[in-house]
Amino acid sequence: MKFYLSIILIILLGVGLSFFLPWWSLAIAAFVVEFLLHQHAFKAFLASFIAGLIFWGGWSFWIDSANSYIMSTRMADMIGVGEGYLLIIITMILGGLIAGLSGWAGQSIRNLFAKTSTEEE
Repeated sequence: MKFYLSIILIILLGVGLSFFLPWWSLAIAAFVVEFLLHQHAFKAFLASFIAGLIFWGGWSFWIDSANSYIMSTRMADMIGVGEGYLLIIITMILGGLIAGLSGWAGQSIRNLFAKTSTEEE
């Protein structure tokens, strides 16, 4: 249950932060959510990765559809990727990796604080 909750919270917090912060706002959202929700390291990475895929994929598709897919096609030609949809897939994977690593870092920092507080007692 925490797995699905963290995906939804990361997407919602990412959308909210993206209105005020640059592209890396999803990394902050993943870090904060995974820091607050206690999960296993792999589940934290996977939930953040899936949320990053959904968020950046939807966001880039929405922006690209607003200009009739012209921008992604031109950027894909310039980079040498081929088609515009491949650029969106690359964007999704990159967003998933950024969010996943950030969520993993948030969970790891939580574990670090939990271990140091139990050692002090």
